[in-house]
Amino acid sequence: YQRRVHGGGCEVSYKALCQSLTHHLSPVLIPGGQAEMHVSRFTKNHLKLVTYHKGFVRLAIQHGVPLVPIFVFGEWRLLEDVQLPLIQRWFYSHVGYGYPHFPRGRWCLPFPQVEQLTMVVGSPIQVCKEAAPSQATIDAVHTQYFDELRQLFETHKGACGYADCVLEYI
Repeated sequence: YQRRVHGGGCEVSYKALCQSLTHHLSPVLIPGGQAEMHVSRFTKNHLKLVTYHKGFVRLAIQHGVPLVPIFVFGEWRLLEDVQLPLIQRWFYSHVGYGYPHFPRGRWCLPFPQVEQLTMVVGSPIQVCKEAAPSQATIDAVHTQYFDELRQLFETHKGACGYADCVLEYI
């Protein structure tokens, strides 16, 4: 019913996610997507997360499934994307993709850096199933999700070696 890739993943499309939820699977999403790849930097003291995507919240409400905030400390330090903002913005506005995209890690190759990763999992955010949720409902759940994510970050950053790190939502 959907094309799977390595590790049990699937394409990130509305149809594939709906099929996953209909078959009682639990997709794991990184809501920042491409936009976040282009603002992330290889630093230990500052992390930027893109928060304007709301489709994942709408899907959760439409299917009546809880959203579980998960934060992985160190994940943003595995690979760094090439930074050519003018060219990437031009390609994004004309083609729909921020080319060039070249994640690099060890030896400037797409091999991840050696970095300790620590995953912290928050409590599920329960949602009421609504076939056509209002924008106000989507906004409220979206705000709650990112408030919970920030709380996870602030609660665990010291124990995970990121005591001086600042989380910035954009």
